[in-house]
Amino acid sequence: MKKLLLALFIFTACEDEPDLTSIEVVESVSNLPVSDATVVLFRCNYGCLFGPHIFFTGVTDSKGICKVPTENYTDVESQLNVMKTNYWPFAVQKNTMVFLVPEGWLQLRIQREVNYPAGSKLLLTIHGQSGSMLDITEYNTVVDSLILIKGFGGQQNKIDWQVVDGSFNLLKNGTLDSLQIPRLDTLKNVILDYY
Repeated sequence: MKKLLLALFIFTACEDEPDLTSIEVVESVSNLPVSDATVVLFRCNYGCLFGPHIFFTGVTDSKGICKVPTENYTDVESQLNVMKTNYWPFAVQKNTMVFLVPEGWLQLRIQREVNYPAGSKLLLTIHGQSGSMLDITEYNTVVDSLILIKGFGGQQNKIDWQVVDGSFNLLKNGTLDSLQIPRLDTLKNVILDYY
């Protein structure tokens, strides 16, 4: 009788375990696991006008794994958000393999070689190695400044630059290529002469 009760208890306990789906979070390019990343499953009602309905929030383990309820993961209206400080936000649809891009920084000396009209801007577009990620920043056309730009760490970056006037008419443009920005660190001593 005791064996029957024990077997019944084990069967019932296993039956109550929720069905889980593993989400694996790794760094792009290096494929290193990302631990302590926050994983959120949610649904937006009415376009998130009243805030999202959160199904699940968890954190990845040392192997970059977070187990989420399958029922919520397979819900056709649910969305996945994965984030960690010093990583670019995850911006792809729901997937069991999530790639986060570590940040890296570029200390860039910008040097204006000619005078531009008042109100002109220097636009910098930084591209990651995969080509699918980019970030755009805008600066006044000042003489000899040192700026810090957030880039895509652990990979080659490229900067396309443009100088535009106050009406956004193109005055000059160019490219800085082959910038190996380290993951979670800063590339220094890079100069952009825009002329």
